[in-house]
Amino acid sequence: MAVLRLLRRIWNYPAHAHAATERQFELGRKLSSKDWAALQKPELLRTLVEINQAQHAFLPVSGLANSSSGPWQMALDALLGDANLIAQLQAGAGGVVSAEQGYRIYDIANNQATLDDFLHEFGHRAVYEADMLNPRWAEDPSWVVEQVESVRMNPPQADPREAASKVRVQAVKELKLRFGIRSQLALWLIDKLHRALAAREQAKSGLACLILPFRSMVLEIGRRMQADGQLDSPEDALHFTLFDISCWLRGYWSGAGARQLSADRSARRLKWLSETAPDLIVEDPNGGLAFVVEPTPKASGDREWSGIAVAPGFASGTARIVRNPNDASHLMLGDILVAPSTDPGWTPLFLRASGIIMETGGFLSHGAIVAREFGIPAVANIPGILNSLQDGEQISVDGSAGRIISGLKD
Repeated sequence: MAVLRLLRRIWNYPAHAHAATERQFELGRKLSSKDWAALQKPELLRTLVEINQAQHAFLPVSGLANSSSGPWQMALDALLGDANLIAQLQAGAGGVVSAEQGYRIYDIANNQATLDDFLHEFGHRAVYEADMLNPRWAEDPSWVVEQVESVRMNPPQADPREAASKVRVQAVKELKLRFGIRSQLALWLIDKLHRALAAREQAKSGLACLILPFRSMVLEIGRRMQADGQLDSPEDALHFTLFDISCWLRGYWSGAGARQLSADRSARRLKWLSETAPDLIVEDPNGGLAFVVEPTPKASGDREWSGIAVAPGFASGTARIVRNPNDASHLMLGDILVAPSTDPGWTPLFLRASGIIMETGGFLSHGAIVAREFGIPAVANIPGILNSLQDGEQISVDGSAGRIISGLKD
């Protein structure tokens, strides 16, 4: 019965998620027109409450969108029993917002779209967008401009949409040849799966869209506290918690000690960022927490690694280790992108890569979904791979078997 209830809930869930996400975008557009400097504390507080309530109401939508692809994936696995074919059938389907950002950058580079249009649609997004400290593209589009210039200097041999579509067309031919009449059911399930994955990515965008007006409001608060001599810069206010900001707006906190509080939070953040988080934490016999260090999984030999096959295909090229997408100028067309993990802010870099390696992530991660949409071979979840590979070494990515091999392979 639980399975039936879940199926009934997700049957047309992408349409429900789309409507809810559009409401998020509508609120974001409404707030973008506000003159934050002209608002008094009570008005700012009402806006803070409005954003907070909208985000909390949207969390269940995003949560279910995040998991609604499961039954369709399971049905396809049972019907076809070929994970690589299923992944290839998802290539070039379109409508995946995280991939669309990459397509649009290609269009701008080829004078088929404008930066203003891009920022109107995607300006609320950012590199590592879950961290409010990172400026949104609408605030600082320099990274987007850099990606456009990279495409102009190293243009792909074909439109990435066309390249992905060819992967899908070939997969459909193979499907019909191997599975005959069952192929119609498989294509229906693929459509359901694709819509669910697209809803997942759109819902993530919906969560991110209200961070832009929230940042604008907090920066305005920071400017006022700087004017009062309580902060050194408006950006220092971004280290405050929601509770801190609410107390300041309600008059419970005068801002005394704000400079010290912000500095302490900033130092603590830097300390945390310097640490390497373990993949697994367990409870030891004494009730404490213990880290479990897992060895890098290897298929065979000293220079071969295995992980999760998230996008099929085979590619060879130069390994380019990119720990932050802001530092990816050395990634050239045809290189293998080696990343710690990816979020939507990384995906424009995929246009340059012939293969993707992600140290962490899984089959439903942003990078995996976009790699399948682009038709680029990708392998994820290989602990330690960033330190095991050398930038510039020749490697091969087998996205069908989930293998990384040092040295070029035919």
